[in-house]
Amino acid sequence: MTAVASAVKRIVRICAPALVLVALAVSCRSAPRAAVQSPLPALPDSLRGTLSRVGNEPGSVLVLTPARSSGGESGHPVELGGGQLRLLESVVGLEVMVEGRLTDDRSPAASPAGARVFEVAQFVVRAAEGVPALDGTLARTGGRDELVLRDGRRLQIERLPVLLRDRIGARVFLAGPLSDAPASYGIISARSP
Repeated sequence: MTAVASAVKRIVRICAPALVLVALAVSCRSAPRAAVQSPLPALPDSLRGTLSRVGNEPGSVLVLTPARSSGGESGHPVELGGGQLRLLESVVGLEVMVEGRLTDDRSPAASPAGARVFEVAQFVVRAAEGVPALDGTLARTGGRDELVLRDGRRLQIERLPVLLRDRIGARVFLAGPLSDAPASYGIISARSP
């Protein structure tokens, strides 16, 4: 191989990557840009914790204190707002999961440092005094009592408490296994929305 051929080979080896980059840059600039849209809708925020009432009437507020993390620390309390407050009143003291939107608003009524405000769109009762709970609508099919969950599943209730037997259509929570009498229970709303 001659010295000229060897020099040309070295130049091509050095310049080829740069030429490829220039070609890519030119093709990208001239290509029409397609609109980029997210295939998924924005998901709501969610929090899980214990619901309490803080303050004195008429200035009291509902506050959710998030459950303890794996590190043993509980999260910062948030004031709850939105259209679900009347229903949330019926489950004060219980562990709930709320879905909605965490706002940038601050509430001095919920915490001296000003707790953030969470606008609740919907919620589900998850536990009562540490006992796992189910939240759903009471139904009766063929003489069998059932709890219809938010996702449509129907779970048979073996021992429906006497005080709930005439409440078919009500939204309730039942703590403990459905194969036995509930450890605790309550009515969230007289009729499910």
